[in-house]
Amino acid sequence: MTTYGQADESSYCLLRSKADPDLKPGQCSFRVHLTNGKGPIQKEVIVVDNGVEKHVMPDEKGFITHVTLPGKHALTFVVDDGYYPLMTDVIYAVENYQIIMEVEFKSSVLMTFKK
Repeated sequence: MTTYGQADESSYCLLRSKADPDLKPGQCSFRVHLTNGKGPIQKEVIVVDNGVEKHVMPDEKGFITHVTLPGKHALTFVVDDGYYPLMTDVIYAVENYQIIMEVEFKSSVLMTFKK
């Protein structure tokens, strides 16, 4: 497993790819686990795939499934102003396969302490 991202920013990890018999011909998918390092993301997430924006709600465990066309995909995940957005490198998806990945959002809120 390789994790991509800066230490103080959101990061992602490509876990595996597997054949998915539930996909129709000409489809592939991304199964994404969305966390904040403490637990699953439980609010609407914006997924941008090659410039096309889609609003999705994760399930109770923080998973979303993004069905798309095979080929090259540059994905962006955005929660809200409280977290850094995540932008992937280009990921190549194969027809009738599902890519399983994890995205960990880091807080973008700076903490200040009073003396």
